[in-house]
Amino acid sequence: AWSLRRTCRQKLQTCLSVFGDAGLPAMVAELDESLTVLEERLGSAESFGDEVHKLTSLDACAYGQLSVLYSINCKQGSPLHNLLLQHRSLANFCARMELRLGAWPERRTFLAALEPEDRLPAWQEACKTF
Repeated sequence: AWSLRRTCRQKLQTCLSVFGDAGLPAMVAELDESLTVLEERLGSAESFGDEVHKLTSLDACAYGQLSVLYSINCKQGSPLHNLLLQHRSLANFCARMELRLGAWPERRTFLAALEPEDRLPAWQEACKTF
């Protein structure tokens, strides 16, 4: 997860250095489109699997990618922060998967893009234990 996070950050910095601030709206729009498709696929379900207790490869892939994205400590009000708040159900999905799997290496950094009050209540409770 850490190497993916570093790679994403490097790609973003490269895009910004090549295209400047003019490229940022296009990148945010593309990310918004991808997050919207995932959110529509998830719907009101707990996971992408057909059953409550069955996880699929899409669950694993989505958790792996989204947990890194939502754990970027971005400034409040930044384009990325605002975008992630618009897709809060995906952050809630990540929190449910983390509560179930316990895979994130450093719990204090998990979902760092969101303020504590913006996180799933069950995750807020779990955070009190560490």
